[in-house]
Amino acid sequence: MFLTKLSHKGKDINYNDLLVMPSNQTGISKKIFQIYLTTNCKAKLSQRLVDNIEKIKSLNPEWEYNLFTYKNVKPFILQNYGKIVYSYFSRINPKYGAARADFLRYLLIYHYGGVYLDLKCTFTKPLSDSLLTSDAFVLPIWGEHGERGERDRSVIPSDITRELLLNPVIISSPGHPFIYRLLVNIMKKIDSYNPYTDGVGWNGVHEVTGPWIYSRSIYECIDKNNGLFRRDDIHQSLGYCLSIYKNKENNEYGGVGLHAETKMTDYRRNVEPVVKNDNQVLEMVNRIYLHILFKYRKMK
Repeated sequence: MFLTKLSHKGKDINYNDLLVMPSNQTGISKKIFQIYLTTNCKAKLSQRLVDNIEKIKSLNPEWEYNLFTYKNVKPFILQNYGKIVYSYFSRINPKYGAARADFLRYLLIYHYGGVYLDLKCTFTKPLSDSLLTSDAFVLPIWGEHGERGERDRSVIPSDITRELLLNPVIISSPGHPFIYRLLVNIMKKIDSYNPYTDGVGWNGVHEVTGPWIYSRSIYECIDKNNGLFRRDDIHQSLGYCLSIYKNKENNEYGGVGLHAETKMTDYRRNVEPVVKNDNQVLEMVNRIYLHILFKYRKMK
């Protein structure tokens, strides 16, 4: 019980005040965002990723393409959100680049609107061929195209009773209420994060910034915003592919190929807390305890 409380960080803060409503622009901005965050100096974009970026650009010549790396992150967040929101980004453990990329994509889409796409994903059809001028948010129909967790309900928290919503592609107008609710929930989760109940590794990322909190946040307000989204099978309309690494031998999420090819750190088996504790002593205790706990479970 003592250890459980070490990672908690309560703050008396109004989360709603941290998110300024963007300009009154409606519709999907003609902006494409991708993110490449890594602390590994040897991790460079592979030729396969570069080719995929060029393919996306050539399909959408009238769209502004943006690749965000660590050099862009701090200036963007400080200028558009301020120091407190940047502190939330910084509190996410840098060993969890995927969680930081999750939080950053939501901040980008909330501020600018447009289309976010994971680096390992691709389209085979132009965006303008499918997106409507009246679109505010396109919510993909995942169905059988979903990740393995969608096919095996046992790995999804029991409170998510509807379709698991994935976040490798986000299509939204600026300031959408789905993303607003999501950002508030993530900041609350960072403040209340407990590695023993919220998890580490794969589960921890899903819980703090990934598909689990993404799904919960949208379902919290979906009924109140019925006219502000459209369901679409983007696999058909946009020729969306979940991973350029997907093949007969690797029919999963595609992350294995990405991490191997770019030398990026694979977070999925990480046993460190997803959120850093400001108290370095407590942070060290949590990390040591979690390493011992997971080694003990492996021995069993």
